[in-house]
Amino acid sequence: MRSLENRTGFLFGLLILLFASALFFLFDLGQPALLDYDEAIYAQVIADTGVSANFPVLMYGGEPFFDKPPLAYWLAMLSERLWGAGEFALRFPAAIFGILGILATVLLTLELTGRKSVALLGGVVLLTTGAFLEAGRQLRLDVPVTTCIVFAYYAFLRGRKDTRWYLLVGVFVALGILFKSIIGFFALIPILAYSIVERDFSWLRQRDTWFGVLLSILIILPWHLHETLHFGSAFWQSYLFHHVFERFESAILGGASSNWEYVKYSLLYTFPWILTFLIGCLGLFSRKNRAGETGKTLLVLAFTVITIYVLFGIARTKLFYYLVPTMPFVAVFSTLYLERTRNRMGTYGNALIVILLLAGLVSAPYVGFNKEFHLARNQAVAEEERRIGLVLKNAGTPSEIKAFDYDYWDTIRYYSGGTHVTSLKEGTVGTEPFLLVMSSALYATSPFSKKTMEHLTPLYKGDLLVLLSFAP
Repeated sequence: MRSLENRTGFLFGLLILLFASALFFLFDLGQPALLDYDEAIYAQVIADTGVSANFPVLMYGGEPFFDKPPLAYWLAMLSERLWGAGEFALRFPAAIFGILGILATVLLTLELTGRKSVALLGGVVLLTTGAFLEAGRQLRLDVPVTTCIVFAYYAFLRGRKDTRWYLLVGVFVALGILFKSIIGFFALIPILAYSIVERDFSWLRQRDTWFGVLLSILIILPWHLHETLHFGSAFWQSYLFHHVFERFESAILGGASSNWEYVKYSLLYTFPWILTFLIGCLGLFSRKNRAGETGKTLLVLAFTVITIYVLFGIARTKLFYYLVPTMPFVAVFSTLYLERTRNRMGTYGNALIVILLLAGLVSAPYVGFNKEFHLARNQAVAEEERRIGLVLKNAGTPSEIKAFDYDYWDTIRYYSGGTHVTSLKEGTVGTEPFLLVMSSALYATSPFSKKTMEHLTPLYKGDLLVLLSFAP
């Protein structure tokens, strides 16, 4: 450990960590099929926007797409020019931000502790957090915005010694907003927590702080102004009111049905570090454990994580990926808590750290590469949806395509070349030919009349899904 405290040893250790991160995030990245819901929709947006060639205006199904800001889509389009179209290119930017997130966590831990070996341990803890790895290996916005949040807080801490760093706080907040709208403002949570715990708001009086705010506005404003001038209130109705406020007030998407789901999946997908975090939080009830700089830092990190959990716990729309911004802070908290424990327990503390790292090293690929049961099933469904989509694409999809008792067809739509899929209600088969998607289990129960079933011909039959041709 001592060798890591000198500059050469630290840089060598950091290179090894970043190389391991690249392996984790990039290995076999282009092989799995794009998942419903977000991945396939975002990929379709990228394809449709590329066809329109009007890059400031994201497109989806021939209509402007106002759900999310454009930065992730622009980076994916650029990636496709670099790597060629395909799953690898689409996911590449998020994976790079996953690697950068590891680097940001190392830098943040180093700034908080001044210990290079501890900083590297913080990066390893985040790398062995399965949910962070899994999210970073998808065409998603959660890891990029999270990385911006961590860099923003790191820049804020550096700004305590050199106020010019406050300019970068504004830059990273702005980039976070261009990745995932209002979530970019989550960078303010640890900043405010730090200010409250330290009872120090002097940064508000710094000129560079407000220059950073101005710089942030200059970065954010052009695209938002462009959309406003072209689409007016329709843009803000969808972009802000529907996809922020309505998601907060009503469950407009599937996902976790209760806060217990958040707890369950946190324990399952971020093991063992969420347990370390919870145990460490219990220790903060002791005045002794809250004392000193480490105690204050742990309070700030705990406040950040709990605040984000509470915000998404209150919201009616619940998706586990919303919690990704907590994971670097859980990692840093766990690292600092374990370092304090190691100092108190000596050899036993070292053994505890090794055991937890081994547990994380097993858990991370299990979750991150979709080997866990729920994730594996979702991926298996996506693989069959890709096969069905390719069958439709090769067939030219001359017939209307419907889905029966099956609500997720975004992956099918993408791989079929953007074919529109509608929902078939029971008893509305009609007399015109069409193609039908349903689950294999449902098909095995013969859900339609005997006469209708006789006119259904399988074009693809998998373990989970079937594609049928109806010819009356």
